[in-house]
Amino acid sequence: MITAFAKLGYAQEALALFERMQSFGGNEARPDEITVIGVLDACSHAGFIDKGRRFFKCMNRSWGIEPRIEHYGCMIDLLSSDGSLDEACSLIQNILMKPNDAIWSALLGGCRIHNYWRLTTQTLREDQSFLSRSICIPSSKGGKMLEL
Repeated sequence: MITAFAKLGYAQEALALFERMQSFGGNEARPDEITVIGVLDACSHAGFIDKGRRFFKCMNRSWGIEPRIEHYGCMIDLLSSDGSLDEACSLIQNILMKPNDAIWSALLGGCRIHNYWRLTTQTLREDQSFLSRSICIPSSKGGKMLEL
């Protein structure tokens, strides 16, 4: 239900339901991997950067959940949308697994929103295979494509 609320854009409701679930305490109220994805997604949609960071840190420490690539993708989306692009890049560099297209797309989306093209070209040079799988990245300045 939390994930459904988050996907439909009802971030406040998703987080309220999660906090209500947490108030029951005990192992029965402990979130699973999918629930945490919904919570992080809700934080991203609502722009709750600090809450998202806090939930991400609680995953392993409090709930015993090892972050998967999907959790990292939610965090990169959250940070990139906010303009915290350096923090997003740092998180990508510390991922123990190979970043996937969702992670690169989230970072590049943040670069586009915040007109941070230097990081865009650097990112695409790092993972040339992503570029070959992507159709194009239109410039927000009207009509011109990004040149590498």
